[in-house]
Amino acid sequence: MNFATNLSNYFLLMEDNIHCSSNFITNIKRALMIWEGRPWVIMEFSKLGFTGKLCHSSDLPHLASFFLYYQSMSPEKLFPSFYKMLAQKNAIQFSPSLFHPIDFPVQEGNFSTKKHFHEIILKPKDEFLEMDFGKPDNPPAFIYTDMQIFKDYLPEKAYSLEEDFFWALDPMEGNHLTVILKEPTKIRRVQIVTGSEDDLVFLLKGKVELGYKPNDNANNCERYILLGTLQNGKFDHKMLSEEMENKASCLRLVVTTTQDDWIVIKHIKIWVA
Repeated sequence: MNFATNLSNYFLLMEDNIHCSSNFITNIKRALMIWEGRPWVIMEFSKLGFTGKLCHSSDLPHLASFFLYYQSMSPEKLFPSFYKMLAQKNAIQFSPSLFHPIDFPVQEGNFSTKKHFHEIILKPKDEFLEMDFGKPDNPPAFIYTDMQIFKDYLPEKAYSLEEDFFWALDPMEGNHLTVILKEPTKIRRVQIVTGSEDDLVFLLKGKVELGYKPNDNANNCERYILLGTLQNGKFDHKMLSEEMENKASCLRLVVTTTQDDWIVIKHIKIWVA
C-alpha cells in the first residue's frame, strides 16, 4: 500500500470477485462532502472484509506497518484498533452497501465443500443495494421546466405514475425539469428513465440533483447537491443513510449537452423514507 501514498488524497481498499453498485464513485464523493471539515480515519462502504474501506492516502504507511506488526491477525479485524488509535471513536459506516461478492462455485480441489465463495471467505453475506423498495411514492409536487414542450405531452406526465411521458424538443445545455415537493421529504431512492425501448430518443447527457430550502418566488431551491449522472438515458440512485438525514424539497434533472433532437422522459419516480 505504501506505493499509493502520494498518488491521490484517498485510497479505497478492494478485494477480488466484487461487484460494484452503479454510481459508487459518486456515492463515495458525496460521503466525503458530508464529512468535509470533520475528522475521520476510516470510512466503511461495505461489511465485506477489506472491501469498501476508505482512508486518507497519507495514513497508508501507518496502516501497512500496523498490519505487518499484527500479521498473525486477520487484517479486517484490525481496522477498529487502527482508527481508534488515531482518535476516531466509532465506526463510520454507510448503508446500503456499495459492494457485494460475486458468487461462483468453489472447486473441491481447493476446498472440501461445494458452498459458494462468499459463504466461506466473505462472511457475513452483505446487504447490497439491489433491494426491493416496493412501489414508488411520488409525493404531491409541482413540476417546472424550461424545455420546449411538444403538444400536450406535459412535464407532469413524467412524474405521474400512470403510463404516460413528457415529450421535449431540442433540449439545450442548462435546460431543466424540476420537481418541487409540496412538503419537505426524506427520500430513499430516485429513478429517472428517458427514451423508449424502440427508439434512441433518450437524453444523451444529464445530471440529477437534490435540492433544499425551497424558494417560493423562483420555483426553485436555494441549495443543490449532485446525486449523479444519467447512463444511457437512465438514472437509479439509492440514498446513503447520511443523505437521508435532511428532508429534501426539490429534485432537478439538468441537461448538460445540447441535443438536436426530441427526447422522451418516461418517468421520474421517488421513494420516500
